[in-house]
Amino acid sequence: MNFMSIVVGNVNVTNEQLFKLIQETKASYFLFGEEIYNYIDEVYKRAIRLRATNQILNGQRPLTPEERTRMIDQDQELLIWFTQQAEEARQMFSNYLRLDY
Repeated sequence: MNFMSIVVGNVNVTNEQLFKLIQETKASYFLFGEEIYNYIDEVYKRAIRLRATNQILNGQRPLTPEERTRMIDQDQELLIWFTQQAEEARQMFSNYLRLDY
C-alpha cells in the first residue's frame, strides 16, 4: 500500500493523508469483505495514534522524562508495525488481486 510507504518514509502522517486513505478505501468492505475492511481500519487507527504521538513529542508542552520515554517507545512500536505491513498487506491483498489462469 502506498499509504504505508508514506508513513514509514515521513515517520508521520497528515490529516490530508488520513482523509485520502478513508476516501480511497471506503468501498473496501463491499469489494474485499470484512477481513480487508478490518485491516484498513486497523491501519487507520494506528496512523492516528502515530500522528498523536508525534504531535505530543514535537509539541510545545514540556514532557517529563517518563512521558518522553513512553511516547518514544510508542512511536517506535508504531513505526515497526507500519514497516512490517508491506509484507502483511501484500499477503492479504494477493488473495484478491492475483490473476491465476
